[in-house]
Amino acid sequence: MYQTQLFVLFFTVCSTFSAARVLKVQIHDQDDKVVQFTMNKIESFTWKSCGGNGFGVTDLSLTPDPLEFPGTLHLAMKAYFNTTIQAPLPTTLLIEKEVAGKYIKIPCIDSFGSCSYDDLCELLDEASCPDPLVKAGIPCQCPFKLAQYTLPTSDFDVETSFFPSGGYHMKGSINMNAIFATFTSAKVLKVEIQDEEAKIVQFTMNNVESFTWKNCGGQGAGFTDLSLTPDPLQFPGTIHISAKAYINTTVQAPLPATLLIEKEVEGKYIKIPCIDSFGSCTYDDVCELLDEITCPDPIVKAGIPCQCPFKPAQYTLPTADFDVDTSFFPTGGYHMKGSISMNGQMTGCLDIYVTVA
Repeated sequence: MYQTQLFVLFFTVCSTFSAARVLKVQIHDQDDKVVQFTMNKIESFTWKSCGGNGFGVTDLSLTPDPLEFPGTLHLAMKAYFNTTIQAPLPTTLLIEKEVAGKYIKIPCIDSFGSCSYDDLCELLDEASCPDPLVKAGIPCQCPFKLAQYTLPTSDFDVETSFFPSGGYHMKGSINMNAIFATFTSAKVLKVEIQDEEAKIVQFTMNNVESFTWKNCGGQGAGFTDLSLTPDPLQFPGTIHISAKAYINTTVQAPLPATLLIEKEVEGKYIKIPCIDSFGSCTYDDVCELLDEITCPDPIVKAGIPCQCPFKPAQYTLPTADFDVDTSFFPTGGYHMKGSISMNGQMTGCLDIYVTVA
């Protein structure tokens, strides 16, 4: 049944196919937060992972471009799983077709199109695993265990032409016990479309009094779980931290890093400058900085290294206490964003909002 086979292929890719348009965003009114965007056409296959920390794709190739049905698809990819994925696995799939410069949603008909599925695992149980996936050692049925997978360039014959000619946008997401939920920051956006034809969008921000976090880029390292209490933080005092993190590639020197720290002042975030290597700073090599510090006891006990190089692994920090003697953060809300790079490519990024009492 081609619908199921197509869905298996979609699940294997687990990415957003943003195949014909790219948004150009322009802020028209900073105070009113009015944004106008236009679309520029791209005549090529494009993709991106669009949320969630449970799994993702680090490399993906799909040819020919444009695709031809009936015909042969050539697919190559690298993907990772950071947690065991098992039933039930609710899934949503959006498919849109470009018509006169706009994307029109294809409705769900006989379980094909823009559909919601109660359990992807049940659909996968009904499908035969394609030979290229079997040869590559990539499983096709639940549960999916923690691992990294590589699919060399493989051929998939498609005999039926079920997609009319044109541009398509596809977006899929799965959810398991909220593991793949997107973590919003300490400001939540309320979006309202003001003018559909002109594509004018107005949004406002509502404050959320809690610690929030999200990964913000890079496939080399990231977090799957992070807890920081008390909330709000109190200095001097004791901070309780627990975390689960992963490293997908060897992270080694030199390791350039950037850190942004902003303080909320009357509803706006003001950048704290870099003073004596503290604040919104750029560092040539984090590895050199780590060589100068003593690894905290909770980190040592958890078997988490503090110095470069960091090898591919999964790390868990049980709830640990860190005593902070000084009050170096005045009371208020803070936004912090840090990223590291290696060989000119972003390796990992963490974006958090915290409140200090």
